[in-house]
Amino acid sequence: MMVFNDRVLGAAALVVAVVLAWYGHDLIAPFAYEPVGPRVFPMLVAVTIALCGVRLMVKRGTATAANPPGASARIALMVAVMAGYSVAFQWLGFVIATTIMAAHGSRG
Repeated sequence: MMVFNDRVLGAAALVVAVVLAWYGHDLIAPFAYEPVGPRVFPMLVAVTIALCGVRLMVKRGTATAANPPGASARIALMVAVMAGYSVAFQWLGFVIATTIMAAHGSRG
C-alpha cells in the first residue's frame, strides 16, 4: 500500500510544481534592485518539488501498516485547525491568530 501512496503523492507534487512554475514564470518586476528578479524563487521551488515528486514516483517502497484507529481523524482535525489559522491570520493578524492557535495547541 505504501508504494501506491508514494506514487500518488509524487504525482500530486508534480502537479503542484507545474502550477507553481506556470504562475511563477510570469512574474516580472517593473524595476529591479537585483539582477535575478522575482521569477527565480518560485522556479527553484518548483524544480525542487518536481524532483522530489519524481523521486517518490520511481523509488522502490516497502509496505507499511495502516494508520492506528483514530489517527486519520486527528490528522483531519490538524488540517482543519491549520486552515482555520490561515483564515484567522488574514482577519485578525499575526499576534491574535497565533495566540489563539498556541492556546488551542497547549490544551492538547
